[in-house]
Amino acid sequence: MRIPAINGKQNFRAFVAIIVGVSQIVPGSFFYGSDGLITGETFSLFRIQETHAAAYTLTQNYFRFYVDNDALKPNDPWSVGLIDLGENTQITLNDLPPASSEKLRLRMSIIVASTTLPTSTEAFKLQFGVASATCSGISDWNNIGGVTSSTIWRGVSETPIDGTALSTNPPTGGDLLLSVSDRAGSYENENPTILNPFVVGGGEDIEYDWTLQDNGAAPSTLYCFRMVKSDDTALDGYNFYPSLTTSGYRPKTQKWRWYDDEIHETPTTALAGEGVAPSNTANNNIVKLRITVADTANVAGVDTKFRLQFSEYSDFSSGVMNVVEQVDCVGNSLWCYGNGADADNATITTQLLSDSNAMGTHNESGTSTSTFVPGANNATEFEFTVKNAGAQTNTTYFFRLVDASTINLVPLNTGSSYPSLITEGSGITFTITGLPVGTSTAGVITTVSATATSVSLGSLDAGTPAVVGQRLTVTTNASNGYMIYTSENHGLISDGGATILGVMASNGGPAVWAIPAGVTGAYGYHTTASVLYAGSTRFAADNTYAHFENSLQEIAYSAFPVSNDVTDVIVKAEITDMHPAGSYSSSIEYIIVPVF
Repeated sequence: MRIPAINGKQNFRAFVAIIVGVSQIVPGSFFYGSDGLITGETFSLFRIQETHAAAYTLTQNYFRFYVDNDALKPNDPWSVGLIDLGENTQITLNDLPPASSEKLRLRMSIIVASTTLPTSTEAFKLQFGVASATCSGISDWNNIGGVTSSTIWRGVSETPIDGTALSTNPPTGGDLLLSVSDRAGSYENENPTILNPFVVGGGEDIEYDWTLQDNGAAPSTLYCFRMVKSDDTALDGYNFYPSLTTSGYRPKTQKWRWYDDEIHETPTTALAGEGVAPSNTANNNIVKLRITVADTANVAGVDTKFRLQFSEYSDFSSGVMNVVEQVDCVGNSLWCYGNGADADNATITTQLLSDSNAMGTHNESGTSTSTFVPGANNATEFEFTVKNAGAQTNTTYFFRLVDASTINLVPLNTGSSYPSLITEGSGITFTITGLPVGTSTAGVITTVSATATSVSLGSLDAGTPAVVGQRLTVTTNASNGYMIYTSENHGLISDGGATILGVMASNGGPAVWAIPAGVTGAYGYHTTASVLYAGSTRFAADNTYAHFENSLQEIAYSAFPVSNDVTDVIVKAEITDMHPAGSYSSSIEYIIVPVF
């Protein structure tokens, strides 16, 4: 074929103007110029090269789960009522995951790279899969079902209109919830999405919002989610996969009641009505708590065991402690498990609460293992035996359950409250009695009888010690126990002004009994309190004595409430044959201080 000649700059410029709009030039193709037919080979004379624009890439990026609020913009990050989960954070069994028929929201972004994604270019689908190890290893992905489908994960028809843009362009501040998002995608409750409503520049993230419902997904199973193109083609990459573990057995506490007769397997003496806190719970008293635990996920439990926690705060915002095991219980443990008439983990034989429909177990430990299986959707009644072990007086205590295996808190069901009770008012009983002659205590035998108000040493014979004693008995429910102090107004002084000196050792450092060199007599005291404040054992050895002082000195101590706690105070005196005769006297006093 003959190719017409092209002469002159003007014709060349006209030719260039014609070919500018051609998107692809293939050698051997034909074009019409102003001067006639031109083949594609002609263009090589002008060194015109074929070019291609780079395609955009799409990568799944950030995500965050939210509580569904039937509005375009969710406002409460998952989980319900607990600590908010952050971006790119999986929902675990510790986070009250959704159960069958429950809903949640998923905000997720796609990052565009290489070049701009023009407006109305791409639509997407959301898919789910079961993870055996990692989300990236899933080979069987399934599309989310429509709002009326039977698919185990499906959309939900709500107030926001499917396909509504999440914001304007540029987006209004606060409309997009992910920290990386730049452009608004759409709210979706069914596949596929609308075409992207706005242009997305290279390096920018577009944010989408999905409403999801668990429509019979397997319990306690890890599911992953991903977005794909509307033709089911995978995206170019996946930085993060939204994932969650569906709910297993999900207990919530309901009604409760306290009972007093721990000696019966089924208690009959109620301390108060259902949901009513009893008052005047005494120290060392053992009580029983019956409480209903309802499954709210339509899933049976597995080897279920609960432990008890307590606090002085109704919302458990501070001072939360575990009820102490029986073997570790001491006088200031506050609350311990108690020993009742039943075996730990044995099944109760009679339901007592008005809302229970199944029998649970007796619990006298929070750390033992159980094989009990509470049924799906059952309101199971459990019993806990607990003991007041030095709890604060005049104080309301609140109790809650914790799953012993997962350490998950057991929340309240709607309209329910935490079990609570009130301890008795504070009190202390302090009794002083004299030890009779011949009483053996602290390695000595009393030589003279004493009374509650007198510790007369009788007639002292030179070289023969006189020993007299008093017994101090304390009962108190003071939460931190008590302290007893002693002092004297002056030393042993006779009518004529002679004195019997105190031993050289002090309360802070008692010493083995001895008359100081160069003196004709001495007296002092010993206490049988082997442990004093801060763990001091300075009087632990029997033959250790200190002199009385006119300032208060500690002679007895307990760090927790006690019942009939006994301390003996021994007074010992001895003279030589050089000591002046006379009638010697002094006065001592005891002061007891309860500690709360």
